[in-house]
Amino acid sequence: MFRSSVQLSLLLLATTASGAIATAPAMAQGAPANLSATRSFSVPAGDLAPALTTFSRVTGVQIVFSPDLVRGKTTRGVSGSRQTREALSHLLAGTGLKMKVSGNIVAIVPGASGGTARSNAARPAQRTEPAAPVATAQTVAETTSPPSAIVVTGSRIPRPELESAMPVSAVSMEQAEQFGLVTAYDALIREPAVGPGTGPGSNNRTVGGNGGTASIDLRNMGTNRTLVMVDGRRRVSGSHTSSAVDLNMIPAGMIERIEVITGGAAAIYGADAVSGAVNVVTKRRIDGIDLSAQTGISSRGDARTMSLSAVAGTTLDDGRGSISLGVTYVDSEIVLLGDRKHMRDKFIIFANNPENTGPNDGIPDRITYDKWGLIGLNTFPTFFVDGQHYGYENGSVRELNYDIVVRTPSVGDAGIGGDGVPFHEDLPLRTPLEQFAAIAKFEYALTDTIDYHARLDFGHTKTRLHGEYYREDSRNIFLGGAGGPKAYLDNPYLPDPIRDFMVENGLSELSIARASPQLGQQIHDFDRHAYTIFSGLTGTVGDFDWEIFGQYGKTSNRATYPNAIRASRLVAARDVIADPVTGAPVCRDEAARAAGCVPYNIFGYDEPTEAQRDWMYAVRERSIVNTQTIFGASIVGSAFSLPYGDVSLALGAEYRRDTLKRIDDPLATLDELAHFASYGRVLDIDASQAATEGYAELVVPVLEDLPFAQRLQVEGAYRYSDYDRSGGTSTWKVGATWAPIEDLTFRAVRSRSVRAPNFQELYNPVFLALSTAPEPCHRDVIDTTQNRRANCAALGIEDPWLETGYPLSYTGGGNPDVQPETSNSLTIGAVFQPRFLPGFDATVDFWRIDIDDVITTLSAGQVAKFCVDLPTIENRFCDAITRDPVTRRITSLNRQVMNASNLFAEGIDFGMRFRHPLGGGMFNAGAKVTYLLDKTTQAAPGTDSVIVREVTGYADPRVRGSFNVGYDTDHFTFGWFVRVHGSSVFNPDPTLSDEFYEDNSIRAAWYHDVSVSYKIDETYKLTFGINNIFDEKMPDFHANQNVNNGIYDTIGRYLFARINTKF
Repeated sequence: MFRSSVQLSLLLLATTASGAIATAPAMAQGAPANLSATRSFSVPAGDLAPALTTFSRVTGVQIVFSPDLVRGKTTRGVSGSRQTREALSHLLAGTGLKMKVSGNIVAIVPGASGGTARSNAARPAQRTEPAAPVATAQTVAETTSPPSAIVVTGSRIPRPELESAMPVSAVSMEQAEQFGLVTAYDALIREPAVGPGTGPGSNNRTVGGNGGTASIDLRNMGTNRTLVMVDGRRRVSGSHTSSAVDLNMIPAGMIERIEVITGGAAAIYGADAVSGAVNVVTKRRIDGIDLSAQTGISSRGDARTMSLSAVAGTTLDDGRGSISLGVTYVDSEIVLLGDRKHMRDKFIIFANNPENTGPNDGIPDRITYDKWGLIGLNTFPTFFVDGQHYGYENGSVRELNYDIVVRTPSVGDAGIGGDGVPFHEDLPLRTPLEQFAAIAKFEYALTDTIDYHARLDFGHTKTRLHGEYYREDSRNIFLGGAGGPKAYLDNPYLPDPIRDFMVENGLSELSIARASPQLGQQIHDFDRHAYTIFSGLTGTVGDFDWEIFGQYGKTSNRATYPNAIRASRLVAARDVIADPVTGAPVCRDEAARAAGCVPYNIFGYDEPTEAQRDWMYAVRERSIVNTQTIFGASIVGSAFSLPYGDVSLALGAEYRRDTLKRIDDPLATLDELAHFASYGRVLDIDASQAATEGYAELVVPVLEDLPFAQRLQVEGAYRYSDYDRSGGTSTWKVGATWAPIEDLTFRAVRSRSVRAPNFQELYNPVFLALSTAPEPCHRDVIDTTQNRRANCAALGIEDPWLETGYPLSYTGGGNPDVQPETSNSLTIGAVFQPRFLPGFDATVDFWRIDIDDVITTLSAGQVAKFCVDLPTIENRFCDAITRDPVTRRITSLNRQVMNASNLFAEGIDFGMRFRHPLGGGMFNAGAKVTYLLDKTTQAAPGTDSVIVREVTGYADPRVRGSFNVGYDTDHFTFGWFVRVHGSSVFNPDPTLSDEFYEDNSIRAAWYHDVSVSYKIDETYKLTFGINNIFDEKMPDFHANQNVNNGIYDTIGRYLFARINTKF
């Protein structure tokens, strides 16, 4: 009677860690197993596995068993009116197996007579994946299939999920596929706690060199702070700017489930699990072949996606070994912003309201405009003279105007209607992506207690990022400071009408602004390969399972820009004169002429000739290689017994070495191929970082089966990490669960986590650049904060105050002295599993994450302001500034990466699920909701004036949730899934007055998905579905649609069809 639930979980692990699932569709995992009910049974004799499935469906009891354990076993069946416990015992009679009950789970385990799987020529799978508790019903789409019965992340000691102190959610890939989701990324971003990170909706303005990757962002606190593992082990990063793992390199067809823990988990799995951890659990010991194909298209006839998947496996040597292989291919086509009229026509901008008379006048300070554009984006030459735009079109010069001017007239102004051209229409809402991923696994029982495991993971993705068409104007942001083209009177290409205009206005030169589609679109191609090789041994010694392994991973990314413009050569080619001898157009610069310069007509529309292309263009290439080497060993089991159960212990050690080698094109590092008209400069990195870690975890049963203490359990974990660059860090976790009665469990966890700086933050080369920064000691802003006037005086700056906007030099780049971030997390919650309502459970959890020493890069203006906004000038920001001793102007400033900020978030998670037999089938329903109480970033601890409030912003609404309802029978499955992204505001700054914006609100978005499956027989299944069936449009808000994809559905109504076949 004293055997604890932990003991039972360890026994469950021994029989199910292979990834097998219970064939128990009738009961949600959280429902207490009701074995006392009496009912009529009619389960025929035959194979045990289908008999257990039938029994589970009839009784509503969830049964967990390993296919290896029951393979080859038969039952004499059971019939008549019996108590459920008695009927199950009768069903198992003579099989050598018995039942073990732990709360909501009935496990089928070897009996005392030795009914093991080896007696049926199939050795029980030893633990090769880290221990994990029973899967939560908070899944992406818990509407169709039986939930997985194995378990979780959050602990290296296995326990049923609802008995774990750390809240965990599991996403079933099979259930995600029921709604047409064919990648791990698509399945995960439907979770209310998961932010979109980087994915198909990202374009060149957000992903830099990470195009084509997929990474998530737990709690929207940064992809750097989410640790992603595969089968409990780290993976090599797919990014050169962070440690984020590329989910596109994992074949969806091989994924069993994805486990998500939102809260500090660094003590369990190591650095980077600051906001949580994600564990992708893949299938094992596959027997047979499973093929699937899916195609889908939007109701507008675009956004085509095709997916093919194959999974196969078999046993070897009479069951001693197994081999498994899974591959998935996905091809998705591009969708442009201009393809969606509701986005093209609602491209919003805020502008000052000319009717505003001042504060509290009841008139909005800023008003909203849509359908805005820029005159400088016309494809014909335009120019700005004396406050007026002009253009050369159809052989004449004419004035160009907006219907409504929303910015002060200038070269870069904007307006509504008239001659303005819409912005960003050619940027993608979804980038095209072609991906292939495969996993091969081999397992073999060397002895009765030792297994060998090997696997190879491979992935390949190709994508093309589409930027804007080439454009330029007179601002010096173009072509490395050279600015846009200029018309000179001696240019032989100069049209007569423009020449006449210049003469009439006394101009010897004229800056030209235009978009030039003939020069091409900014294109960025990514070709990625990744592989991981694993080899290890697992076994048992007494009451302990042990593991020792080695793993090597490598990601290679070849990035190319096929039509990169050479800045110096375009500058030379567009400055044209007539040859003094022949009169033919030639480049003005004699050195350029000698180098082969070919003149280019800036007033024309023809595509460049081959000779012009050879002169002005180059193919920019960049190589990025990440590697990771890991060696590890662990042991987990029952250490010793206490009166109320066994103390479970996990110990382990790991050595990890990561490297990054990033080499950009030599012409890019000199700004020849890296400029505003192309993609920015990326400095070379060749660095490595190693860590040696040791960890321990303990679970102690304190009380059990006592009044007001059905179960009381405490746990703790500690990890020490020694980094060769930044030294040692300690992380820890303490937690407890207390069930005063069977129906109710309270749980709490307190943890300390860290995030080690990545290569970009440590080793991005230091550089010197020029800028202009707002002077915080300027007369117009001297009293913006309470400390500024006094601190400016302490710096020797008093009336007359300094002017603003003068040039200064600054130092940027990585910082090898930056230290790890630290995070304190707290979770307190409760689990309700009423015995009077079988099949129902509910959870509520309060969570808080507080991150100090946040690694960040500040702008020159921020460094200057923080220096004088803190209580005194004795701070790191003033130390980073050098001022002229006479004028007191800033002459230089250091804005390298630093530990400077604080990030804080807290909220409440709600979960509910219910499954119940109904009319010969199974009804199920579920809900998950996250309510965000607060989320802030304090850019410089020490002053409230630099706190940025993010809660209620469009990425962080108060409410995010999902709801599902389903019904399934032996042949039909129906599912309805609803997602909500709550109402929010464009700018959540609480200091803004109610009249600052005409309308600062963003409406909530509701998305409804439906699917229907028909199982023809045991071999074939057809699925049809419609996602976003009501064609919910993206809300209107500020002109950043190109960077928020993944938060909102930008595709619209989407139809798909899928076929599965099993042999």
